[in-house]
Amino acid sequence: VTEMGNLLGLKNEDENLETQIDATIKYIQAHNAEKVEIQECEILAEQDTYTYVYITYNMILDSKDEYPCISTYMVGKEEKKYYVLSPEKVTEEMSAEAAEVYAEFMKTDTYKDYTTKYDTFIKKNPGYEEKIAGKLNG
Repeated sequence: VTEMGNLLGLKNEDENLETQIDATIKYIQAHNAEKVEIQECEILAEQDTYTYVYITYNMILDSKDEYPCISTYMVGKEEKKYYVLSPEKVTEEMSAEAAEVYAEFMKTDTYKDYTTKYDTFIKKNPGYEEKIAGKLNG
């Protein structure tokens, strides 16, 4: 995780963010993903102090199935370098705005395409979500 933190420009005080990154890595590992393929990364909202972005990606599983995913991040910019905002830097106002923006994003073709792919995967692989939850909680 330290290497990942260095890659993302984390500072030592960003323990909460490091915990989130660690959880994401464990989530990917629980899927036995052979690789992750980024599909799309775009801006949802841009403000003076931060930018709200989404990333769609597929985890290529050891079965060669593609598990579709979507993630959102709030990023800041400091001296021409982008970094993921740690949770304690996200204000209630920022969270409220993000919720509104995400609600609008859910109406887009990108989001609808993601949900279609996800639903197709789950129908093809019944019990998959429970299997992953068991790995993460066990």
